[in-house]
Amino acid sequence: MNIGIDIDDTISNTYETLLPYLENYIKNTLGKEFNNQESKIDYYKIQERYGLTQDEENKFWEEYYIKIIESVIPKPLSVETIKKIREKGHKIYLVTARFENPLVNIVAITEKWLKANSVEYDKLIINSHNKLEIAKQENIDIFLDDSIRNCEMISSGNIKTYMILTPNNGFYENGKIEKVNSWNEFYENIKEVI
Repeated sequence: MNIGIDIDDTISNTYETLLPYLENYIKNTLGKEFNNQESKIDYYKIQERYGLTQDEENKFWEEYYIKIIESVIPKPLSVETIKKIREKGHKIYLVTARFENPLVNIVAITEKWLKANSVEYDKLIINSHNKLEIAKQENIDIFLDDSIRNCEMISSGNIKTYMILTPNNGFYENGKIEKVNSWNEFYENIKEVI
């Protein structure tokens, strides 16, 4: 089987890493109120979710993007579960919306982080904004992501979709998307079919 897995907030704790940077930037650099309420809007769309201008969002990413993706840590049991799935002969496709940056090589930074954290995979796909299209191209059977938008998109293509719960998506309900609280729960849900 081919298993598609997102990186940020699926394998890693990106939101927890980003939040202090974002709060500091909004409060101290911009002098605005920081409002972090539940929302269907992905946390990384900070212009839309937190009411910033395009210029303010661009400046935030310019200053903090690399710091954030270099300093995230894997979620508990993510690395071990991926290894267990690969040991059973299945392929792991890491499909991430991490975007290219003209100042640095995001692929190289991501590959370095994956290696440093012993995350095994068969293919890394960066800058993936249409994960359904990629899932179909790569013949992905099961997909794990944290993004409501991505999970809706992928499940609409009749691909078995799991949503790992985060502080940003726990309120969401959709019968086609199975929620999991942890990597252990994800593995328990798929072990009969892999």
